[in-house]
Amino acid sequence: MKAKAIIEVVVFLDSLKTIGIFLLDEGMYQIRINLYIQSSQNLKIPLTPKETLLFKRNEQQYLPQHTIDNFYMSDAFLLRQWTEEERFEIKNGCRFSGAIPHNLKEQPCFMEIELMYYDLAQKIVSFQSISIAKFKIENLSNGIYEYVPVILGEDHFSLLNIMVICSLTSFDIQLQQVQNEDKKGADQHLHINMRQLYNKVLEPLKTSYRNMQTFYYNMELEMERPSSSGGMQYHVRQTKNFQVMSLSSADSLLKNEQNTQLISKVMANEFKVLQSTINQLWHKIIIGLKLGHQKILRQLKKESLTNFQSRYSAFTQKEVIPVVDHQYTMIPQQQKQSQEQADLQSKRLEYQKLLLQGPSKIVDLKIIDEIKDKLMIVEKHYVTRQTFQLSRSKLHLIVLVHGYQGHSYDMRLLENYMCLRFPQHMLLVSLCNQQNTEGDILQMGKYLSDEIKNYIATWSYTDKLVISFIGHSLGGLIIRAALPYLDFEFHTFLTLGTPHLGNVTNQRPLIKFGMWFFQKLKKSLSLSQLNCYDDTLLKLSQFPGLNKFKHIILFGSQQDHYVNSESSLLMKVSGIENEQQHNEMATNILRQLHQNEVLRISIDYKFYDGDFDTFLGRKAHIAILESHFLNQYIIYNLGDYFK
Repeated sequence: MKAKAIIEVVVFLDSLKTIGIFLLDEGMYQIRINLYIQSSQNLKIPLTPKETLLFKRNEQQYLPQHTIDNFYMSDAFLLRQWTEEERFEIKNGCRFSGAIPHNLKEQPCFMEIELMYYDLAQKIVSFQSISIAKFKIENLSNGIYEYVPVILGEDHFSLLNIMVICSLTSFDIQLQQVQNEDKKGADQHLHINMRQLYNKVLEPLKTSYRNMQTFYYNMELEMERPSSSGGMQYHVRQTKNFQVMSLSSADSLLKNEQNTQLISKVMANEFKVLQSTINQLWHKIIIGLKLGHQKILRQLKKESLTNFQSRYSAFTQKEVIPVVDHQYTMIPQQQKQSQEQADLQSKRLEYQKLLLQGPSKIVDLKIIDEIKDKLMIVEKHYVTRQTFQLSRSKLHLIVLVHGYQGHSYDMRLLENYMCLRFPQHMLLVSLCNQQNTEGDILQMGKYLSDEIKNYIATWSYTDKLVISFIGHSLGGLIIRAALPYLDFEFHTFLTLGTPHLGNVTNQRPLIKFGMWFFQKLKKSLSLSQLNCYDDTLLKLSQFPGLNKFKHIILFGSQQDHYVNSESSLLMKVSGIENEQQHNEMATNILRQLHQNEVLRISIDYKFYDGDFDTFLGRKAHIAILESHFLNQYIIYNLGDYFK
């Protein structure tokens, strides 16, 4: 028996939201989508766009949605440089369909989404691709009903909100003909065909139907619920259910070869009825999407947040440590560290498999390429009895500060993700020190405080707000130096590879020589202070301000040779050179945090390319600024700390 699975996919494009609109050139834009199954021999089997779907009429229809070959093109929308719009309503969709050989049914499907651009100055209308996002879709035939946030371009950085609904709807079956056989042989051959029909066709269709039925019933519940109510609950209604042959009854019938002719008729009828029922239900779902797409999309967004958190939690080892008598754990002994590293190494591949085994079956390929078996995250939560709640009525300002010899652009990826996750918050990316990170750390802190005050006075409608800070490397120290000058309510303080305790315990000769060389070459006061050639960091450790934060989040990495994890994670040490100076600063800082929730996050990287940045340890120091996975981990798994 030969069978081809008929796969149906509906892609609904809701809206495109741009961040930094002036980075997009004036002109016409549209979205292009194609889907295909890729075999193990890299043979691409396209899913053909069968029908364009209009969910809302576009008043300014410059170029309507259409299909070209195996590509779907959305409505075109016009962007002018002087426009203040940051969100473009698209409300288009397309139904794709494809007949997939049964042996490729379990192969992943790939979805490519492109942002196309046409320059109005050109006489000939020709759209060019300026950004592309690729997704891998697993278990397509079981049914997928998901909201997918599509990030298009790092420079343009636009968020395309789409909804993907797909299901197995039928099979194209060809039974093998029997020639020149007696009746007994023909019956045996038919019996084999019937068993294959059940295992390869009826069982997958039943699974697809059950998943489709659950989604449809809950879609109806959501559409009937008033808009102001909560999300839909996944409870299937008590309605008449379509009955299909059970596996046990089919097996019992199939074992009796005398009933082969009768069974073939019964199973053929089961297939026709099941196929007809699935097609009817599929068309009802499409009609329901047209009528209630906003409610359905809103609920799927809520579910996707949980799915994202589950996905990134799969790469995280989490430990909750109560703080007793205001004492924070010292750094583990070397033997314990080695054991932890061995445990992480053994679990890398295990967690890699979990990436596509979570609730979400649609994964961005750039996330897969970033992770593979390259990293693990270790969270250690130090909690006190005191709990904090943010006043929901207050405006929230998030300040991002770059590091040594850095630029505001270094924080752009995290800034963009923060804008998408928290559109109601104000964001300030510090500019005041980007030309002067060689100066005095304490003075740079004063410059930052003045910049924050001026920003609030210029852009905020109230001074009754709360402030959270995110600092990379030296930026974390600059933030601490600014705190005494700021009389505001603080919420979360997050640092990424910040040398809170300087570099006095850095035992790597190459790094120590490099810092000494740059200090002499550039006459850098800040590098001199980081090496504790004066008492600046000791004074800074006594500065007030950290105690005003509800949450302290510290990122560090053993592979970061620029900044020791003992310094970035604020951990005391023992048995090494300069430990007294290091521990004195640590004690001064930790003494302030007796009522704070402290979260130490250690990222364990494994880099396979032996380039010079990896050798120096710089790659681990800047990886978090360039990693989509880690930035998404911050906004999804740590997002509650910034609400």
